[in-house]
Amino acid sequence: MTPLPPIRRLFPVLLAGLAAAALTPAAALRAQDTIPAVRQDSAQIAIPGEAVRGDTSPDEAKPDSVPADSTLPAPNFPEYPKPRQNGFGAASWVFGPAELGRFHGLTLLDLLDRIPGLVITREGGVGRPAGVSAFASGGGRLRVFLDGWELRPLNASVIDLQQVPLVDVTEVRVTRGLTETRVDLETLRLTDRRPYAQIEGGEGDFATRLLRGIFARPLGKRWLVQAGVDLVETAGFRRAADFSENTAMARLSYAFAPDRALQLEYRSTGIDTERRVTDLAEQPPTESFDRGELFLRGRGRFFGRPGVCADTTATAPAPSGGRVTAPGDSAAADTAAGRTSAAAPAWCAPTGGLWLDGAIGRSWLNPLSGDSVTLERESVQAMLRATVDIPLGTVTGAARFHRVDEDGFSANATELSARAELTPRPWIAAWGEARAVSHGGTTGVELEASGRAGPFGGFTLFGSVGAGNRALRFRRDSTIVVKTLAGEVETDVPQQDTLPVVLFRDRESVASGFRAGAEWARGSILAGAAFVAHDLDVVSPFGFWFERGLEPTDGATIGAVEAYVDLPVIWRQLRFNATYTDFLTVPERPYLPQRFGRAALEYHGLFFNGNFEPTLRSEVLVGGKSLTFSADSGAFNTLTEPYATFNFYVQMRVLDVRAFWRMENAFNRDRAFDIPGLFLPGVRTLFGVGWFFRD
Repeated sequence: MTPLPPIRRLFPVLLAGLAAAALTPAAALRAQDTIPAVRQDSAQIAIPGEAVRGDTSPDEAKPDSVPADSTLPAPNFPEYPKPRQNGFGAASWVFGPAELGRFHGLTLLDLLDRIPGLVITREGGVGRPAGVSAFASGGGRLRVFLDGWELRPLNASVIDLQQVPLVDVTEVRVTRGLTETRVDLETLRLTDRRPYAQIEGGEGDFATRLLRGIFARPLGKRWLVQAGVDLVETAGFRRAADFSENTAMARLSYAFAPDRALQLEYRSTGIDTERRVTDLAEQPPTESFDRGELFLRGRGRFFGRPGVCADTTATAPAPSGGRVTAPGDSAAADTAAGRTSAAAPAWCAPTGGLWLDGAIGRSWLNPLSGDSVTLERESVQAMLRATVDIPLGTVTGAARFHRVDEDGFSANATELSARAELTPRPWIAAWGEARAVSHGGTTGVELEASGRAGPFGGFTLFGSVGAGNRALRFRRDSTIVVKTLAGEVETDVPQQDTLPVVLFRDRESVASGFRAGAEWARGSILAGAAFVAHDLDVVSPFGFWFERGLEPTDGATIGAVEAYVDLPVIWRQLRFNATYTDFLTVPERPYLPQRFGRAALEYHGLFFNGNFEPTLRSEVLVGGKSLTFSADSGAFNTLTEPYATFNFYVQMRVLDVRAFWRMENAFNRDRAFDIPGLFLPGVRTLFGVGWFFRD
């Protein structure tokens, strides 16, 4: 690939520097407590001290004080109780509003690339399908939930995370279990009754364009309306991988009380992908389809007390229990050291009571003209879950029902699950989950349990164990021979013909494993390591076009060592963080790299009372050899070459405006690939601006 001119690459950096130079004084002026000058013709009248109301203190509202209408709480759809344990020890990572405010990627896949042990198998650049699984467990073991509603995969065994828009996402929680990986997305909620709008635009190499916008406002005292769009398009690597994603969403909520509400939601996403690869005899097919969701949900709390805000800065929490624990992000260490960003609000948790949450709706997938892969499918879903929240912990039970119009990768399914989380003392916790799923006539049961103890002198010990079986569905194309009517009466017409048939088969898969390790925290320094043993009898294909027709493959037993470190370098705002996973053997499981890791140096600070927030991040990603699929032999017998890529990111936030610039694969390692012949993109830049405003 011909490198871009140096001036073209440095142009966004120059713009960011000029913007920072111009806006930094503005932030300083905004942060000053200026005193307006008194006009000469004005009179000053002293107010006696006894005439001043006693409820003007900003941190203590008196019973007779009435807040302005704009600062009253918004009639939000309430938040469901969240798991209390997260972090490296709990194998659950959280990206909150502060972290997402410093992340500008095209898709959700870019964010999940930071999770250690999570293997992403890419068919190519942005838009081409990508499979995600923990420890390369294959298809059927990734689930995505949007505020409790499951986004089911309708055209593959796992949902492609590039089809999930980011426009309204304010929190991402990734739980990497031993039998399945779960991604929980939380959407926008207003802090008060003022109308809220946010917009983000960007442009970059390969004719890449990005536009996201969302608007929300209350209607009266109980109604809340939200609407948003998410548009991404790119010509792709070598301008031979066209991809566009356009999403429109709308929500209407009605709050009976601060903790009880109904919500109606509609989402429609259009996907259009096309790629031409000159080195392949069989070209990747065109995909063009619409995916939609329409559902009604209700949520409420009963017999509980009003929610309270827990100040996460009061004490330094254990590494496994911190609010922000995303690896590779300096906010993780800030939290552990007892510091939080001024832009990050305190975590407000519901206290006590019985929570009920239910939803019913449908999901559909419609292929458009020119689509050569997508099958038309529809799924109806109903779910009900209940959580008892007490100081000792939480107990949750859930039931989900899925019905389809026609069997495909999704089949009729029923799921019953239970989860318990107990924290009898601050230094000890235990949690576990049981799932019983009947999918396509095959019933499986999976159990997982975890615990932690500590800290003791800065050390926290943790462990997890899991085992169970589930049904994995894969696509097996075939042909049948039929007789032709014309051949019966005309000798020139063949009497037989072949017709392609799409078959879906189920294969029961058994998974088991354990994980044990320790974390250490001292001041603002965090470090941890764990050993993982994981066993799979079979690995199911993801269901993408290059795997169509493949049978499930032996999974084998693997062992892995994973570690991370996060520490300051010279200044508190400058931090080094790294994650590393080594599988200790020559790859035997499909798509499993021998080793992979990420090392980053990040500068992040808050200045002028939080009005100026610079972020600079440079990182190196390293991937080892992995066992992959060979189109010539139709089997997993090819090893990819190890590769390393370098990324750079800079963002300047001044007041409510964010200007960003990012460069991916800066050294143009254009021989990196996960599938032979389907190369990952070379050097690419993306720059833009985002801002939000009220009223």
